[in-house]
Amino acid sequence: MQALSEERLLAIIQQNSINRAELFREKAASYRSRWPWLFLGE
Repeated sequence: MQALSEERLLAIIQQNSINRAELFREKAASYRSRWPWLFLGE
């Protein structure tokens, strides 16, 4: 079994953090529509 190259690993990690950021934005948007008063201080 071949080990992942460092560049490949970094690319996967970057992709994952992008996906997490997207997920977080979607979650924040749904919270904001459900509980708008939570975000009044922004």
